[in-house]
This record gives sequence, C-alpha cells and structure tokens, in this order.
Amino acid sequence: GTRPRSESKGSARYVRLLQQFGSVVTFDFPAVDIMRYTALHKSAVAEAMLRFPGCVIFLAGHSMGCRGCVNVINSLAVGDALFTSLGGLVLFNYPLHPPNPSSKELANARLAPLEQLPPNIQVLFCSADNDKMSNSAGEGQLWTSMESVSQKLQAQTRLHLRQGGGHGMTLSKKDEEAPEASGVSGADQDLLAAVGDF
Repeated sequence: GTRPRSESKGSARYVRLLQQFGSVVTFDFPAVDIMRYTALHKSAVAEAMLRFPGCVIFLAGHSMGCRGCVNVINSLAVGDALFTSLGGLVLFNYPLHPPNPSSKELANARLAPLEQLPPNIQVLFCSADNDKMSNSAGEGQLWTSMESVSQKLQAQTRLHLRQGGGHGMTLSKKDEEAPEASGVSGADQDLLAAVGDF
C-alpha cells in the first residue's frame, strides 16, 4: 500500500525490488487515519489470496505502509487463512514516531502494535541510519534504537541497517537513476540482498 499512488517513483522502486522474488499486488490509499488504512490493506490482502491461491504471502510496506502491515496481522482472528499463507513482513523504515515527536507517548503508540505481533511472525526491518522518524535518540543512533526495539518483540525479527539515506531510503541521485538489468538500482543492492536472504 502506498500514498499517493503505487505508480509514483518512490513506490515503483519498492515494487521493482520485490518483483525479483514473486508477484506484487499494490493498492493506493488516500490520506486517512491508520485504522481506515488497515481496512483497505486487509481488502488488498484478501484479493491477493484469491488471485494467487496456495502461494506464500508477504506483506510489505514503507513508512505508514509498515504500520498497516502490522495492524493487519494484529487484527486477524486465530485460525485466519492468512496465518497459514503468511511468509512474513518486510518493513521499509517503520516509523517509530512522528517527525519531531513531542512526547514519549507518541513514540509508545507506534511501538505498541509491534509488541503485539504474535511470536510465530517473521519480520524484516530495513532501516536507514539517518531516518529521523525511527531515531528519537539523535542522528546516527538508529542501529541501537531499532536493535533495542526488535529485542522487545515476541515476533522473530531481522534488522538490515542501510548506511546513509533518510526516511525515503534514498542515497545519491546518480545511484538511484542507474538501475541494474533487473530494474533495481545499484544503490538498492543491499536491500535486494536483505530481502532475498529473508
């Protein structure tokens, strides 16, 4: 799920990366609250399961899309069909807090859904070390912050830290505009490897 459109340059970049491993179903969502977004995300997952019966499903998102993925899992009933099809979550720059958080409560509100994830869920966090929405401790401390968060979770987690890049995961424009034959830029080969290993 992406905003404003799944065809946007930033969104297309993640789609190209994920297409190296299978079919990708995208959907657009308006600027709405997280619960409305979660409902839209659940509908998209249900559609994907109908289109690709018997396939392993991975939920992936960037920023608010990460929060939607997590909320979808937390909203499922025990025995839901998605649990038997789910391979895991791939979360690009999960926002631990809003930009310029004004209180610890705001950060805790973003952390709570992660803590509610079931212990059998596999989660890959791909995070950039200059992402200020996942680094309340100050620039350059994201590894410690995300590592600390992942250790608190029941879910089975992996963390890939990108050196450089902010919340959009972008590095140099030159690298971003020089895609490999696969359609994935040279700058994103670390993400490609991390997702492939996951």
